[in-house]
Amino acid sequence: EYYCLYWSVYEWNVEDISNMHVIVPYCIRTNEKQFILYENNQCYGTKYSFKQLKLDNVTSNDLRKWHAPIDLIDDYQAYLDRVNIYYSQLSYCNCTNEQTFGMACEYYFHDSISEPLSFSNIIQKRFEMKKMYR
Repeated sequence: EYYCLYWSVYEWNVEDISNMHVIVPYCIRTNEKQFILYENNQCYGTKYSFKQLKLDNVTSNDLRKWHAPIDLIDDYQAYLDRVNIYYSQLSYCNCTNEQTFGMACEYYFHDSISEPLSFSNIIQKRFEMKKMYR
């Protein structure tokens, strides 16, 4: 299974590409270790139950702004629309460290350990490295 982040680029010049809208996928293939993580309901960020999110008046739009996974946002909206046992057992793992990502905040970019960078800067740096080592 793959987990992907998508980076939207507007008017970014990469050699001869200019004034375009490009969506760049950055995908990671999970291994057995990650499946165990999810089964154990592990979270390396801050974990919020759907019940707690609702009590804090968090909307599904708020989750979107926090870059939560789309399927989780859909589940949360379903929970808000009709509270039931299945949805009330779900939770959201908020990656409080901006350098981490993933369903359980289990991924990070090695570049960002020594030098904190935004996701956009990391992707730009990776493209620059590709050009250097062609």
